[in-house]
Amino acid sequence: MAEHLLTYRPFTRDDLVACVRDACRATTDWSAAVPDQVRYLLSYLSHPELDAQAILVEPEYTDRHYLAEFQGYYATALRPPPQRCVRLHFFQCELPSDLAGQVAGAAGNEAEFESLRDHYQAAYLGFVVVRPLESAPIGRTVLRAYSGKPSREFGPKSPPHRVHLLGMTLKARGVQFHEQDRAVGACATAAVSGALAAVIRRDGGRSPTTLAITEHANRSTPEGRVFPAAAGLTRQQMIGAILASGYSPDVVKPSRDGDQLLLLAMMMYLRSGIPVVMQLYTEGTTEGHAVIAVGFRTSDSEEPAADVIVPAQGSYELRSRGITRLYVHDDRLGPYARMKWQVEAEKDPAIAFIPYGEPFPTLQDPVHVSCAIAPLYPKIRMSALDVLVLAGELLPVARKLAGPDRRDSVLVEPAFRLAGDYSADLLRLPLDRGRVAALVQRLRLSRYVGVIRFRTGDDWLLDVLCDATDILRPIPKWGQVLAVIPASEDELKPVATYFAGRAPGVLVG
Repeated sequence: MAEHLLTYRPFTRDDLVACVRDACRATTDWSAAVPDQVRYLLSYLSHPELDAQAILVEPEYTDRHYLAEFQGYYATALRPPPQRCVRLHFFQCELPSDLAGQVAGAAGNEAEFESLRDHYQAAYLGFVVVRPLESAPIGRTVLRAYSGKPSREFGPKSPPHRVHLLGMTLKARGVQFHEQDRAVGACATAAVSGALAAVIRRDGGRSPTTLAITEHANRSTPEGRVFPAAAGLTRQQMIGAILASGYSPDVVKPSRDGDQLLLLAMMMYLRSGIPVVMQLYTEGTTEGHAVIAVGFRTSDSEEPAADVIVPAQGSYELRSRGITRLYVHDDRLGPYARMKWQVEAEKDPAIAFIPYGEPFPTLQDPVHVSCAIAPLYPKIRMSALDVLVLAGELLPVARKLAGPDRRDSVLVEPAFRLAGDYSADLLRLPLDRGRVAALVQRLRLSRYVGVIRFRTGDDWLLDVLCDATDILRPIPKWGQVLAVIPASEDELKPVATYFAGRAPGVLVG
């Protein structure tokens, strides 16, 4: 039974490589070429913001996602791999060799046990499931994102993945990542399953397996053999897989002059906690790829960027803070890979990988974006572009509230929010407590609400809430608007008068 016991290793390059190599049962020693995904994990976890110190090795781990792959494909091979995996857990602290005894010793004292669990929870960075596949070892992976800079945005926190270790329940937070195996799923399968996992888990469901995504994709639009899946998925197949999973795909394409609009729409979805599948291609070839955008970093004092600007109502321009980084789950690398957004005249926008630490020269060439696909909860019927159109129409209101000195610096930050989450957000806004108490009692919101937030610099100016469960209709004008919440109490009366004559029934509070 000793081989089934948890073991503890320091986090070093040699130890991480050995852990993954042994777990995937590699037949080569990797001394000449460590797989890119393993080198990336080493670089990512070594960053000062995570600073991994220890690895806990959990052998004989049954992973639901790999088990589905095994049953649907590998079990019928002449020489099938094992059906169990190894799960690696990463901590920011050293682990004692008698961790199991330490936890058991604290079990009789509730306060001591909770203190011990909280200590390891604070140091817990997440896990990597290593599949017994030498060609594609990195399975389901959930790691903590870097959080040291407030200009990074990953949307609202998703429900944690509960991890049971030695009687403790720890929580891992992050968007699920895994490497394609080219048998059950290709890069597009990994991208679609990861994006769907995030939104489905937030809505209380169970994340789909790669096997299910491949089967869904080929059910209505087959392009050849379902398995092996090395040929990948077409755009229509990705859309079909999202639809078959019960979600609604919103496809946004670049249009040369509209690249800023594509970026602004993607930022809105990411700010909403909705990962975006990006279909990519290499210029001059037919080579395609798919990744998941999971977050971004806005312009800040350390690294400024030009504003994102799109035409709005009349002669006005809708502005948002520019981005300096796009964080992407790329199965050729790993989770939260840093990408630079690039725009060239007469070309589709491109992204290029910016490595930290470990060099990846073969993966740093720009790849172009042919489309972005957001998997939406079915009752979100407004698209990001619909919300941006409405934001452009309402921009004159925000400019008037900003006043002549600040009106040209008005920025927009749109997002979709669950009604309950937005009500909780109200408690954190710089509003008089009496206004907040009145608002939380009077607001009648749809399950999902479009929030159009206007700012001047870092100062909040105005929130406009719209019904996201219906399409944007020209008549009645602004019929989707549910409520308008200005920051200044002095503006309540003039704003109420303004909307009373244009969109009766809007709550101004």
